[in-house]
Amino acid sequence: MENDYNEEDLETLFKKLVDTEEIESILIDGEDNKIIPDAKIDNPLVLCGSFNPLHEGHMKLLDAAYKKFPTRTPCFQLCVINCDKGPINFETFAKRSSQFIKQGKKLLVSKSPLFIHMAKIWPSCMFLLGYDTFTRLLLLKYYDNSEEKLQEALQGFRDYNSQFLVAGRYDCDQDKFLTPDFEQEVEQEDYRDMFFELTEEEFRVDLSSTELRGQGKTL
Repeated sequence: MENDYNEEDLETLFKKLVDTEEIESILIDGEDNKIIPDAKIDNPLVLCGSFNPLHEGHMKLLDAAYKKFPTRTPCFQLCVINCDKGPINFETFAKRSSQFIKQGKKLLVSKSPLFIHMAKIWPSCMFLLGYDTFTRLLLLKYYDNSEEKLQEALQGFRDYNSQFLVAGRYDCDQDKFLTPDFEQEVEQEDYRDMFFELTEEEFRVDLSSTELRGQGKTL
């Protein structure tokens, strides 16, 4: 089932996603102005975020990743439940999702905030991560402080054919551009081949949603 984008149908699907097990995801397709539950995406290249707001840095980051992996399907992704902040309401969700309709971009929406759950929903996905998200991906607190559960998650990513493309960022406190060091930061050697770097030469935009929210630009 697919519908032209409208808030009434979007709210119906939002409630199904949040309150039931009927659907696992929603595709908001700004290219075709459609909303589609449980859409299948071929070889997705997915940039996850809260997009509060969507800005030039997000757009250029996904463009740079797509340039590096042009056989993939570039999409943004928004979870309606955040690991640290809880669920968002429909009004907030509608405002954030409308940004992608205006820009003619694809937005995937899921309930689960965990990458391993998203990997199951979208097999063969390449997740595009900023440096900070990459470091959080491997934090034990998201795996019940269990090395065994982290290992199980990494094997799950392998089973779902997931990969990770990591971009660096400028740190004003250290006055340096932070880049991933997979040998140091991915302690599980057998899984390092799932991680790739988007280099500073391939992408650098010193702009963040945090800075924009500090300027009052929020949704």
